[in-house]
Amino acid sequence: MEPLDPSSTGLGIPLAEYVENYIVAPMTDGLHNILRSTVQHLSRQNTHPLPKPIASQIDLSLNTHPSIWHNLTQLKQITSEAIDMAALIRFPAELFLSENEWAGARWKEEREKEAEEEKARAMGFSQPDGQSANEYLAFAIKSHQEVQAQGTVNGSGGYGGDVPEMLQFALDHAADAIVDMDSCRRDGTLELKLETEDEGNEEDARLRALRLNLLALAKRAPLDKIQRLPAELVPEHIRHFVPTVATSLSL
Repeated sequence: MEPLDPSSTGLGIPLAEYVENYIVAPMTDGLHNILRSTVQHLSRQNTHPLPKPIASQIDLSLNTHPSIWHNLTQLKQITSEAIDMAALIRFPAELFLSENEWAGARWKEEREKEAEEEKARAMGFSQPDGQSANEYLAFAIKSHQEVQAQGTVNGSGGYGGDVPEMLQFALDHAADAIVDMDSCRRDGTLELKLETEDEGNEEDARLRALRLNLLALAKRAPLDKIQRLPAELVPEHIRHFVPTVATSLSL
C-alpha cells in the first residue's frame, strides 16, 4: 500500500504527525515523548543521547528500585515473624538486668531534664547564682519529685511510658552499636567474644551491652509478637505472665 499523500488528507501534514501534535500531545502534555524515548532506549533503537532526567530514572528503575523492593520485602517478612527473645537471654535474671542497659532510660532522663528546665524558665528561674541558688535547687528538687511521682502513678517512670520516640531512640542506638562494632571488627581493632560455657570464655562487654539493650527492647513488644520462651529462661515467679514452652534447655 502506497504511503498516504499528506496533501490528500487536507491536513497539510501526515496523519500520524497530525494525531501526535494535535490529539496526543494535548492529552499527555507532551509526556508521551518521554515514554517513546525510554522505549527506544531500552530496545536499543535510539542512537541519540537521552536527557539526563530520563537516563537517571531508567537507571533507578533498572538498578536501584528492584534492590529496594527486595529489601522492603525482606523487612516485611521479618516484621511478620514472632521475635525470638530466647536468643538474647543467657540466664533468667537477665530479663530484669537488661533494664540496666536500656537505652530508652537515657532518652527519658534527657527529656525529663529538658521539661524541668523549661518549667524553671517559665517560672522565672535562670542559672543559679548568688542568693537564688538555694531557691533554684529547691525548685529543681520539687520539680523532679513531681515528675517521679507522676511516673509512679502512670507506671511510665515519669515521661509518658514507652512512647514511640523512646523506642526509636533505643533502636537507633542498637543499630549504631552494631555498625560501629562491625566496623571495628573489620579493621581488626575489636575481636568480639561470645560467651561459651564449654571453653570458659567471657562475653565481650560491648556485645553484652548490645544484647541486653535488644532484650529490653524486645520485652516491650506485644506478647503475641514474641515466641514462647523456654520455661528455664523465665524466673519462676513471673511464668504465669510470660508465655512459656517446656523444654530441656541447658543453661
